[in-house]
Amino acid sequence: MRKLEFKTANVHLIAVFLIILLFVLSVVFPLTAPAKWLILIIIILLFLSAAFWWESSLNKYKIENQKVNSDLNKAIFEMMALFEFTNVLGGNLNLTQMLESIVDMIKRFHNYDGCCLFYYDEQPQNLLPQVSRGFSTPTKKNRFSINEIPGGSLLKSGQAVIINNIDEDYPDFINNDSNFRRFLGEFSSFVFLPLMVDEKLIGLLLLAKYTAAAYAQEDLRLLLIIASQAALTIQNRRLYEQAYYTAITDGLTGIYNQKYFREQLELQLENAKEYGFKISLILIDIDHFKKFNDTYGHLIGDKVLKEVSKVIQDCVNTDNLVARYGGEEFVVILPDTDTDAAVIIGEKIRSTIEKHVIKTSEYPSLKVTVSLGIATFPDHIKNMRRMVVELIDIADDSLYLAKNSGRNRVCVPQ
Repeated sequence: MRKLEFKTANVHLIAVFLIILLFVLSVVFPLTAPAKWLILIIIILLFLSAAFWWESSLNKYKIENQKVNSDLNKAIFEMMALFEFTNVLGGNLNLTQMLESIVDMIKRFHNYDGCCLFYYDEQPQNLLPQVSRGFSTPTKKNRFSINEIPGGSLLKSGQAVIINNIDEDYPDFINNDSNFRRFLGEFSSFVFLPLMVDEKLIGLLLLAKYTAAAYAQEDLRLLLIIASQAALTIQNRRLYEQAYYTAITDGLTGIYNQKYFREQLELQLENAKEYGFKISLILIDIDHFKKFNDTYGHLIGDKVLKEVSKVIQDCVNTDNLVARYGGEEFVVILPDTDTDAAVIIGEKIRSTIEKHVIKTSEYPSLKVTVSLGIATFPDHIKNMRRMVVELIDIADDSLYLAKNSGRNRVCVPQ
């Protein structure tokens, strides 16, 4: 191509030279009128040819310059987009906030009509929607088999899939009545971006447009980079939150453990002290649990602990903290709650557990009772410097009183 341009340029330079030469010859040497007219016509044609060449060259270089500027602007846009995207993902966000941010940030770089981020569950090969925009709102209970998705086998191997007209490209898929087909709705064009970490599929990013032929291969470059960055960030955040969850919860019951309870109690008592509101504490113990374990075995005992913890959670509000204090003991932190209100909540817990039937294959109708002790900040606190330890000790004294008074009851400090 360069050689051709070079030769063309030389030809037109020669044309300019000939124009000048013919003009000089026509002046120096006497020529007949027809010859002069012929030379004039040749000069005009050569001049027009040179002018046309000059204009076409300028237009060509202008187009090339516009393309260079366009490519440069696109590269700058992509760099800024990736910088902003990475900056947002590097913020102090929990996993849910991060997933929301990924979907919303992509909207700024790529004006989709629909977007959904899925987790991938490898064992049953299911996609679980986490965040959705533009699609019929899925719940986290929805599960879509990756094998029913167009191009599912490619996605599992880490390849992106572009569908520019799903009606024409996948008529069999359109005609079936699968859950995923209904989920896609009226969109025509799709990009399926696999979220890969260490060559392993962990999720899927789905972008959709109502118009057909909305995507080209060149659109994939930025989207694939974003998908790769998102996958790594999601995986790291999931691992962190799993480790953190394990560190603060009880392995058997799934509720908070004693360490986390003490940390939260200290924080909440400091807030209560500063802003002047009450906090009540309920300490709960399963009556005769050792005897129960000896009679029915530890497996049945573990089931009792799980069910009692669930009943306690069901009896309190979401802003109340329930934790396993140790062995067969549980504890509940009740913010902004005085002693009388705590007694009502404690009685609700006690009566619900008393009525609750624990069913096993071997024992279809087991029951247990609980004793509860209550303490309230600041009503029962004498030494503010020891308010955490003292509040727990006073609740423990109330629990001891409940047990000595016949069990299966709620007691407050005397």
